[in-house]
Amino acid sequence: MKKFKIFIAITIFFVAAIAFSHLFAVPGLSMAIALPLVPGAKQVDLDTIQKKILASMNAENPGALAFYTGQNNHALSFSGGTASSFLDEPSNTAEFGIRIVNATPTMKMIVLCPAYFSTLGTVTAGVVSNALVTEDVTVTVGGVPRVITVITSSTPTTANVVVGLMFHDITSINANHGVSVDGVVDDDIVCVDGGKNVTVSSLSKGKVVDFLAFVKKNPTRVIEMTIASNNVSQYGRKITLKSMNPAGDWGEEYIQLTKYFETSQYRTEKIVVDTDAYNLQFDDQSLVIFEVEAAVSTTVPTQTDITMRLGATINDANEVRGLAITGKKVIKIAATGLAGN
Repeated sequence: MKKFKIFIAITIFFVAAIAFSHLFAVPGLSMAIALPLVPGAKQVDLDTIQKKILASMNAENPGALAFYTGQNNHALSFSGGTASSFLDEPSNTAEFGIRIVNATPTMKMIVLCPAYFSTLGTVTAGVVSNALVTEDVTVTVGGVPRVITVITSSTPTTANVVVGLMFHDITSINANHGVSVDGVVDDDIVCVDGGKNVTVSSLSKGKVVDFLAFVKKNPTRVIEMTIASNNVSQYGRKITLKSMNPAGDWGEEYIQLTKYFETSQYRTEKIVVDTDAYNLQFDDQSLVIFEVEAAVSTTVPTQTDITMRLGATINDANEVRGLAITGKKVIKIAATGLAGN
């Protein structure tokens, strides 16, 4: 019995070490280093350790090896609805919606997720000021000569002056990876062409810039997009998904909206895109580009509403909270056990 308890203790140690190894990862360091600390253990690779531990656990309790679903993973959160794992992720009700209005005469490439690129820029405006021309003249006052400066002319001049900041600057994006886009979603006018605008606004509680700030810190799956437009030509466009980081591009994929267009759309005035099939994710390594159809006419802009249903999120705050709860439970159990000895 004593040997069995020791075996169980060692097994628990290695399972815990594997489960939390990402918290203590050091390049070149593996579980094999820890093995010499265990009497009689040989130095073997991590894969062998895992296989032997899982084989031992399965022999003791075959039901213990449940398949991974994301359940009770502290690093994940499933906001909205009752979802608690990838099994019931489709039941998530958390959504974020944006409206894009294109009054310009051409199709525009609008970025929904700008990856790691900075989109911070300055807003300038033409400010009119007077350019003054002066001349020094000498006058005599009370017999004493004095030099005074007089204005001889005043010319109105317009100069560009920084009047604020915006979050849809495309300079950084277009300078890398051969990408060419027209704008980035923001709570504002994001593109101007021929005196006509492309305007973006939030359909949800939070602002667009707040949503982008959130997903850049907390990678979030988009499991479905509902797209509604007053211009049927919008459903002939596509969404471009690019995976990238500063080291290079790691693949490109397209979602053709026409694939989800059916005759019933004329009645529902929307299409539902299964973005889960493409593992669509908003994060700091995903560049998501949406083609926005040109205006219907010179007086009628194209209005497109995009509602994104959100799935699992990598949530550091949630992980710390979950690990704290688990840690306290373990400490309590250990303290109870020690008190009984």
